[in-house]
Amino acid sequence: MTKTLRKALQLLAVSVVLAGGTVAAAGPSYAALPDVSCGTVTSADATAAAQLNQQLTGTLRNAMTAYRVSCARAIVNTVRAIGVPQQAEVIAITTAIVESTLRNNPNMEDHDSVGLFQQRASWGSTAQRLDPATTTRKFINALLSTYPNNSWLSKPIGEVCQGVQRSAYPDRYQPQVADAQRIVNALGQAPAAPVGMTGFASADFNGDGRTDLVAVEAASGKMFLYPGTGVGTFAQRSLIGTGWDTLGNVTPGDFNGDGKTDLAAVAEGNGNLYVYPGTGTGVFGTPWSAGTGWNSLDNFSAGDFNGDGKADIAAVGTGDGNLYVYPGTGTGVFAAPINAGNGWNNLDRFIGGDFNADGKADIAAVGKGDGNLYIYPGTATGWFAAPVSAGTGWNIMRDLIGGDFNTDGKTDIAAVQAPRGAAGNMYLYPGTGQNTFGSRINIGTDW
Repeated sequence: MTKTLRKALQLLAVSVVLAGGTVAAAGPSYAALPDVSCGTVTSADATAAAQLNQQLTGTLRNAMTAYRVSCARAIVNTVRAIGVPQQAEVIAITTAIVESTLRNNPNMEDHDSVGLFQQRASWGSTAQRLDPATTTRKFINALLSTYPNNSWLSKPIGEVCQGVQRSAYPDRYQPQVADAQRIVNALGQAPAAPVGMTGFASADFNGDGRTDLVAVEAASGKMFLYPGTGVGTFAQRSLIGTGWDTLGNVTPGDFNGDGKTDLAAVAEGNGNLYVYPGTGTGVFGTPWSAGTGWNSLDNFSAGDFNGDGKADIAAVGTGDGNLYVYPGTGTGVFAAPINAGNGWNNLDRFIGGDFNADGKADIAAVGKGDGNLYIYPGTATGWFAAPVSAGTGWNIMRDLIGGDFNTDGKTDIAAVQAPRGAAGNMYLYPGTGQNTFGSRINIGTDW
């Protein structure tokens, strides 16, 4: 061991808080430092360790301890807070098994690597790499950067671990995947979205630059905000309102021109359109009525359809099947509608978005007869060009929501696969900017 490395380890021993407390300065000869705490070790951790020692078959066979479970729990809880699909939990645990055997190791046994993932100094300070939450976030950030658009979901887990870590021993990861899954299972499942969500709308509601989702729990009428992660998934939800079961056709847009996304919705009782002003913090202010008679319309979508820089609403007349565009005034109310054509009652599940990346607001909708997804390119005049078919089989999707969920600058579609009134998986269809969508990705269950 070099003098420089020995000196670094001695200095580290003075300052790092370890599992047993603060370690005194090292003596003149090097001694291995004890493992750093991953947090409180609980009796539940000890129980899980005993169970896992009867299940694991790889490196950690008969070697799980309550401490190692506490470190696994710290990793998994951090991954779940980020909001990526569960497979990321298995990837992170697989990597930590190989790199550290789930020990928060402060000893620089391999160059300057420390911690659960044995990250080197280029990943951050020693304190950062020995903090379970920080080091896990760094690992997940590297995962998402190495495999953009959630492409890691379709690759072998061992291959993904190697892609992030760039180990000299790439074959060591895959044999630990089964045990990593057992450990994740032992730590329980992340809370699922409640069954029966409706009233979906998407935009950057909390002002962090990422596309979020709001949805209404049909049984209770409660509205929840699901913050976007910027990678096509959503973080833990928060309650932002009640009484939304009396409202329909929830539509997002900056209707009052203050730079914050509002929600418009139609009251089932009196047919008024109400605008709930966005605050930019993920909640909405006191609504005002933007007019009567809106219950004669259905399949709402929003966008700057006439090119004047203000958010409009498009909706289909339930009596005549015409599409009407209500120009926004930027004051929270709307001008007299433009009749944008007939035959729109042959379509369902409307969403607005720039699907062809030409800077104009388009409308996508599902054909009631054939189940195809059709995109009607916007012309910035309030009218729409001839439709383009964007794929088949969309009639099995219950709800469609448009937005740039993966932060690549293109409009994606999130959709729930289930009959109306039933729960189902939510899938992300990444937009290409060319009126088509990439392979779908499962981003949630029980929607």
